[in-house]
Amino acid sequence: TCQRSDGRTHVWDAVERPRKVKDVVAAFAVTPERTVVLIEQFRPPVETRVLELPAGLCDQPGEAFEAAVCRELREETGCIGEAAYSTPPSAESSGTIVSRLHLFLVRVDERGAPERDAAEEFMAPIVVELPLDDLPAALLRYAAKHPDHLIAPKILPGRQWWQYCNGGA
Repeated sequence: TCQRSDGRTHVWDAVERPRKVKDVVAAFAVTPERTVVLIEQFRPPVETRVLELPAGLCDQPGEAFEAAVCRELREETGCIGEAAYSTPPSAESSGTIVSRLHLFLVRVDERGAPERDAAEEFMAPIVVELPLDDLPAALLRYAAKHPDHLIAPKILPGRQWWQYCNGGA
């Protein structure tokens, strides 16, 4: 139930994580070869595979957002890098999910083996790299090749943020 400033109340359906974790980080990670590191994995709520940015919860006590995004990137993809810039916090899905998204640009320095837990392995993740300079067209090609998959909406705003923070490059 929510209450408006005029005192009226309304019942609103929303999703809140059981551990009350509200902050989520996502990595728009770019390699020295100018590819964007993405993760394709099965997502039970939509019952299909989704191509998305490496992301996760800020659920470690005292962990800074910059550290959390680098941890999530390493766990999901094996990539190690430095968080360069963050967008202002945004609503992940303001009509339904109680969370704040912190989207970081990450410059990948090296690649290694992912450090996934059992829950992540269940989703059968695959690391996908697409060209930064041709990302919109690469996403269209991916969608044509995998018509039953979904593409997360955070990918293209990440590219726009990258271009803004890098002088249009």
